Amino acid sequence: MGKGLAKDLLPELRAGGATAHDKPEGLAVIGDGRSKRLVGVVDNDGLDDAPGESVFLRLGRL
Repeated sequence: MGKGLAKDLLPELRAGGATAHDKPEGLAVIGDGRSKRLVGVVDNDGLDDAPGESVFLRLGRL
């Protein structure tokens, strides 16, 4: 499989009208068979003006 955009994360990182979180800290594929889903997490702990919250992202089916 070649390199390319698999999923645009910016809409989820900007959800709720807030400033986009810094970057995803981790991504995982969960599930089995035909019901695989992509999830991610961000924590915004390294920025001076960041709230330091952790956010779990449900990124949809693959």
